[in-house]
Amino acid sequence: ERGYDQNKFDRQVVTWCSFPDHLPPPLSLLFRIVQSIQTWLAAKPENVVIIHCLAGKGRTGSIISSYFMYCGLFDSADEALNCFACRRSLNNWGVTGASQLRYIDYFEDVLFRNVIPSPKPLILRTISFHTIPKFSISPGKQGICPILEIHYVTEPFNRRLLFSSERLGEEIKVFPSSLPGCVFQVNCIVKGDIYVLLKHVTPLYGTEEILHFFFHTGMIRDNELFLERFEMEKTEKDKKFAVDFSVTLSFQTVTGPTILDSNQSFADEMALWTTRSLEPRDGSICFTGDPTIINQKIFSAHDIGNSVKGSISERGGYLIKRGHNFKSWKRRWFVLKDHVLAYYKSPRHLTALGLIPLANVLKVTMGLKRERPYCFEILTLNKTEYLLCADTEKDMRIWAKAIAYARTLALQALESNRTAKVDMSLDDSILRELSIPTQTHISTVNQTVTQNQTQN
Repeated sequence: ERGYDQNKFDRQVVTWCSFPDHLPPPLSLLFRIVQSIQTWLAAKPENVVIIHCLAGKGRTGSIISSYFMYCGLFDSADEALNCFACRRSLNNWGVTGASQLRYIDYFEDVLFRNVIPSPKPLILRTISFHTIPKFSISPGKQGICPILEIHYVTEPFNRRLLFSSERLGEEIKVFPSSLPGCVFQVNCIVKGDIYVLLKHVTPLYGTEEILHFFFHTGMIRDNELFLERFEMEKTEKDKKFAVDFSVTLSFQTVTGPTILDSNQSFADEMALWTTRSLEPRDGSICFTGDPTIINQKIFSAHDIGNSVKGSISERGGYLIKRGHNFKSWKRRWFVLKDHVLAYYKSPRHLTALGLIPLANVLKVTMGLKRERPYCFEILTLNKTEYLLCADTEKDMRIWAKAIAYARTLALQALESNRTAKVDMSLDDSILRELSIPTQTHISTVNQTVTQNQTQN
């Protein structure tokens, strides 16, 4: 990445907070960056902070979303991330990196749930990979010839190799894709921010990356970390990985002294960040103007961030959609905006593959038991069914509720414009979660809609 002349900004440029593209900052660095922003903005009302990276998406979004929570503008990571994504781009493309999202969740846990990361090191016993990716291992055969590396990450972003399966002196094993999985015996002491890298030795004896991910040992609970396919880098959209591909890291508590420092300084630092002296803690520090204008800006931010309340409902993210003709499942980028649910091949594509006008939606049903978990269905007035799957139950509920709420807003807009009259019946289970009165209806011309009761 190129630098620039800092004199153009009166040398008020912070360079110690930089970290590589597509990666999260060390957890302590994330808190220090946010505190630095807070200190600068609180010094003078006219002070402004410019946050940037190469693309202004992953790293910038991680910092801005975290600060939105720190200053009190939002009290959840989901709302902060959604506000950033909707403000950043027309197709609501924000932070999508798995490890970056994990560290934003860490930030939320420390800030709002009083989760203080443990400063004690752990023994990483094993890393188990469930199902084998389909890389080329020889002509006509698929599997992996893996090399596993474990790195310790320090500020600003220096890596120290703690473990490498290549250095064990053993011949690198080949695992065909027909096997149910493989297990690495690591037995390595780890602490703090950890970077896990899995590489594949190609038939021509080169190497290519299979996957990588970051985690913090202080946030491990019950001596285990389980990651699904979407929670790692390189695996989310690659067809070499099975749908149920996952990784399990097993830990053990250290009982004796180790060469790694286990003092309490990091935990004390994290405890300091949770005791904020910020007043008022409402996000007003992010805006300028008289109190009326600031309140309007805060209201507008909340309107965007929370997709199931307010006067608008916007959201962007990946969902897995089942095709209408071949019934195959494909990962698509969905954008909920302007009373339409659109889906694209990826957030980089500008032409939508399909559009679902929300006023034509008959109902949204959650909790379907299909071949994939976390499914929900959108049924339109012309009886077209859209079967969608989220990565988690939480995402499924957020998306289903947001679509249902956006549909309500679309119907209200139609009614106010007197352009159409459509039955507003929704699945009662979603209505109860949204606290929308089920008796609210707009009559349909020559059409009766039968409500289906669904158990979530």
